[in-house]
Amino acid sequence: MGETYGFEYGFGLAGIGMLLGLFIFWGGRKKYDHVPNIAVPEAGLVKKFGMKMYQFITLASLLLIPISYFLILQNDILGFLYLGIFALVAYQLITSGNKEGNIWRDRMIALVIMMVVNVVFWMLFEQAGTSLTLFADRNVSREIFGWTMPASMTQFFNPFFIVSFGSLFTWMWLKLNKIGKNPSIPMKFSFGLLQLGAGFLVTVVGYQFLDDSTFTVPLLTIVFLYMLHTTGELFVSPVGLSMVTKLAPKKISGTAMGGWFLSFAVANFLGGKIAAMTGAEGDEDNINDKRKTTLVEALEDNQELGNFSDWTHLEIPGAKKNPKNVDMVSYNNYQQWEIFNRAFKENWNLSKYLEASKAAQLDYKDVKAWLQKDKWNDLKDKLDKTDQWESDKFENIDFKSFLYYTAKAMSKEEYEDGIKLRDAYDLHVKSVSKQSLDKYTNIFKMLGLFAIGIAVILALLRKPINRLMHGVE
Repeated sequence: MGETYGFEYGFGLAGIGMLLGLFIFWGGRKKYDHVPNIAVPEAGLVKKFGMKMYQFITLASLLLIPISYFLILQNDILGFLYLGIFALVAYQLITSGNKEGNIWRDRMIALVIMMVVNVVFWMLFEQAGTSLTLFADRNVSREIFGWTMPASMTQFFNPFFIVSFGSLFTWMWLKLNKIGKNPSIPMKFSFGLLQLGAGFLVTVVGYQFLDDSTFTVPLLTIVFLYMLHTTGELFVSPVGLSMVTKLAPKKISGTAMGGWFLSFAVANFLGGKIAAMTGAEGDEDNINDKRKTTLVEALEDNQELGNFSDWTHLEIPGAKKNPKNVDMVSYNNYQQWEIFNRAFKENWNLSKYLEASKAAQLDYKDVKAWLQKDKWNDLKDKLDKTDQWESDKFENIDFKSFLYYTAKAMSKEEYEDGIKLRDAYDLHVKSVSKQSLDKYTNIFKMLGLFAIGIAVILALLRKPINRLMHGVE
């Protein structure tokens, strides 16, 4: 849905699915009336501001939506905020456990240790939706009998393996428990990290089978990677949730579970930082701060030129929505794409293309020079013609690919005199693809070795951690 019609529809469909899940759960809640402690406790029925406490908390929790949005915008402070909250929750858990006695104190210390381990596991696992999907898009051969699987569809492998192996793991734990061979909680986490690390190292094996013409690795690389990540997840995820309910005293079970999910939040934040290490290469430092000035903002500062509704607005090639409030970087990207498109179709020499590209490059300091309506109309007409071009007959020739591959600029010094743009671009794509594959493989190798190292340390510390758990398995 996202690939074909737009990702807003993909996310919308996922939201509908989540609401259906909630309604199904709500509709079947009476089937669980016999389960102890499932009803709203007395504290939740106390009146607060004219409503019951649980109703007040539900409504107040909606405030998390604008707060979360604000924190996303202020991403720089989020890391410090997470660190502070994590330290506070860890302190609260240990001090609350201490009030219940030495055994509960030890268990809370063990829980905090496992929360840190959980952060490590999930910050690596959650590369699935970021760096691993980009890796699949750029450096994995996804052709299956003539059909090319969209990169986003590689996310299918994890749920597929969850469903395939879920029952098998349940049976395995029961069997091992029956014969007294069920691993302890720290060992299960260690095994999970071991498989997670091995999954990343599959990319090193896949590199040995790369296609030299495209610098892509076989699809099986990503299949086996996700298979090992999923089996690792099955060692960690259900075990972790069960562990929290067993380790925490009833009085603070809610806080303990909140702390456990806080570790997921920290992990996702750190996972994003790791994913940034594998992002597209570019030279943002040489671009002036005005680069993100939008058309609306520019016209507000230069009112004598008109207003937004007076202008013909640019849109992304192939997009159906209009108008677009384009910023300077986007405008320049469309302009460079149109020049490249024309040069590629007309089979220009590389030197001619580079000269035309340089001449059209925006001066980001001079916003007023950008606001020339006749240039906007001219560019829009040219972009309309790019949509009429059958680009399918050329590989890697679309707007998204152009932006990715030309982030690392071509230079005529790298090629022989008189070389055609088509030939130079083909060589350039291969060069960028090789650099990308080398970068991904090296980073994934480091992540894999790191995960395995933590798994070994955890295995060596299993006995003292087990003693802190006081019999919880």
